[in-house]
Amino acid sequence: MAEPTIQQLFDLSGKIALVTGGARNLGRGMAGVFRLSSPSQQEYILRLRGLDIGARYQVTWDNLGQTCEVDGFTLMKQGLAVRLDGALTSELLLFAAV
Repeated sequence: MAEPTIQQLFDLSGKIALVTGGARNLGRGMAGVFRLSSPSQQEYILRLRGLDIGARYQVTWDNLGQTCEVDGFTLMKQGLAVRLDGALTSELLLFAAV
C-alpha cells in the first residue's frame, strides 16, 4: 500500500501553514502548525486522516510539554484544538500509536 499524501492525512484550511510528516507503517507522525497572520480565531482544529480509527494515539504538544492519549476516531472526526494566540506563533504536535 502506498504512503498517503499530506492532503490525505491533514485538513488544510484557514491562514495556517502546516509542515507535516508521517510513517503510517510505524504509526507515528508530526504536524507543525504555524499562524502566519493575525488570527480571527485563536484556535485551529487539526483533523488527521489515514489513521486506524480503532487505535489509540499518544499526542504531545511539544511547546506546551503536555501529552495525552486520544483514539483515532476522535483525531479524524473531531480533531485537535491547537491554540495559536497571535501572528507568527506555532505549535509542534507529535503523535504515535500506543
